[in-house]
Amino acid sequence: MLFLSSYAIIGAAVAKITLGVIRMSSLDKMWASFVAIGLMVVASLLISYARTRTKGAVRVILSIIAFCLFIPILLYMLLSLL
Repeated sequence: MLFLSSYAIIGAAVAKITLGVIRMSSLDKMWASFVAIGLMVVASLLISYARTRTKGAVRVILSIIAFCLFIPILLYMLLSLL
């Protein structure tokens, strides 16, 4: 069986890629999930602030920023599940 390995840096965690599958230690998975949880809290607080304290263009910009935070949240969440 062909064994290919390389190292890729994903955030602060180093993942070992073997045949296209990301292998991470349990500690790295924990940190990836903590990052996802932290970003989710930031996005939630940003949306709450935008809806209660701002109006107009600032509200739209803050909401777009909070929505864009869901891309790395999703990636870190998937990374912690692998």
